[in-house]
Amino acid sequence: MIPFEYELWSPEQCGTYFGISGEHFLKKKRYAPGFPKPVTDDNEKPRWRAKSVAEWAVRETQAA
Repeated sequence: MIPFEYELWSPEQCGTYFGISGEHFLKKKRYAPGFPKPVTDDNEKPRWRAKSVAEWAVRETQAA
């Protein structure tokens, strides 16, 4: 099993984390201010570090 801090999430996995579809995540959430940039290069399907996504979500929750 890959440790959480090294796990890479697809758009679908990020969407699941936020309770939205992967398509909605790609169209809206990924462009939210301060959201982490994907760690893959431009030729690959975008992927995000799970830990970075979760940390961003916590910061957003605390700021609200």
